[in-house]
Amino acid sequence: MSQRRAANPQSVKTKGIMLTASLLTVIALLLALGVPARQKPVAPTPTPRIADQPGGKSGAVMMQSRLSGSHVLADGPGNVYLDIDLRADEAAKRRLPLNIALVIDRSGSMAGAKLRDAKKAAIALVERLTERDRLAVIDYGSDVFVRVASTPVTSAARQSIIASIQGIHDRGGTYLSGGLERGRAEIAHYVKRGQVNRVILISDGQANEGVTSPRALQRLSRTIASNGVSVTTMGVGLDFDEDVLTKMAEHGNGHYYFVKESSDMASIFSKELDIMMGIVGQRPQLHITLAPGVSLTRVLGYPVERRAGNVVVVSLPDIHSKQRRKLLAELVVPTGVTGPHAVARVELSFEDANTGKRRVIASTTSVTVTKDRGAVARGENREVVGRAQEARVATRLETAMRSFAGGDVAAAQAVLKKTIRATSTLNARLRRPALRRVVRDLKAQLRASESAAPATPAGRALIKRNKAKAYDLYR
Repeated sequence: MSQRRAANPQSVKTKGIMLTASLLTVIALLLALGVPARQKPVAPTPTPRIADQPGGKSGAVMMQSRLSGSHVLADGPGNVYLDIDLRADEAAKRRLPLNIALVIDRSGSMAGAKLRDAKKAAIALVERLTERDRLAVIDYGSDVFVRVASTPVTSAARQSIIASIQGIHDRGGTYLSGGLERGRAEIAHYVKRGQVNRVILISDGQANEGVTSPRALQRLSRTIASNGVSVTTMGVGLDFDEDVLTKMAEHGNGHYYFVKESSDMASIFSKELDIMMGIVGQRPQLHITLAPGVSLTRVLGYPVERRAGNVVVVSLPDIHSKQRRKLLAELVVPTGVTGPHAVARVELSFEDANTGKRRVIASTTSVTVTKDRGAVARGENREVVGRAQEARVATRLETAMRSFAGGDVAAAQAVLKKTIRATSTLNARLRRPALRRVVRDLKAQLRASESAAPATPAGRALIKRNKAKAYDLYR
């Protein structure tokens, strides 16, 4: 029987040393030949996340900013909408004193019910003011007359002011710029912080004396606003230039009203007075700082005050209680590199009407550039997309009404039909009640355009009504 020989420990140790040496020699040869040694995989460095800050609240004012989508398609056009939502749900804790200049058109075309209703509305306004408020009354035709120099509305002065308003009689042309400048001059002596400074201008016709250029009138309103006085315009009847009065209000940081029936003037005066008495934030400004590579196409419905590099500044009317104001900016983001991309920082600054202190609310937004079409669809913000369509409808309404006013009814109707189709198709996916109402109203306007010739009263009312709708849709 054979016997198994026990292993020699010294021999085993020698063989181990020789095997280790051989392995080291092989590794050295592989390295010399450029074959890399196998290494443990290293996890890729994660792309840094960009945190959105949607906004916040300061005092009575809230601001929120959102994009139309969280993702955009790589190598696509990169179009996104930035929706900026301002709210002031709280009632004003204290009512600011008012410094008002009421500028009334008394041209010949105001004769009869229009001037009579304007005077009634003005008197109703006077009766709501107190000794804390100042009022000037200016009337204009071919000339300008200071009916009441700026004065506190005390109990003793009230009846005198009312009697002066009742003494206004129609005559002359439409020296609109003269009336506006005189209103500004009356207010200017008493402008100060901590009060509301406003010119309210009424017109029923087109400026035909003094400054008549639409752009010059816009500049005049902008100059007045830059000195702390806002300009609100009211167009009465069917003969005024709604484009001029709308732009004057926009550049004057005020409001525009279409008063089809002069009997509605008292309620519109009351609405404007309620707004002034409920102001919670004054001299608001939006600073939109664009991230590198992002460009601004436009801010829909609002004039851009200035651009400095990648910063866009938009001035707004004072913020009043129970208000919701929406702005929409059209942006283009770069789509060449996938991953997160900052879009914009939005900063709202305003003076708190209760404390007089300057307050700031800021927010940031970002998108992710991706090749995943599903992610783009899932990241869509339906509310903002719907808002963007409302703004597009406003633009197309203005286009349609310009064609209609020029006598090209077919072109106007073609724009309306196309807009109805586009809005209906989009809302089949979004299912937004607001867009459903827009479609219903567009169809009504289309039917109206089929039965009203542009030069008739019904046609002119259609034009002004739709341009007023466009003004409201932007906001």
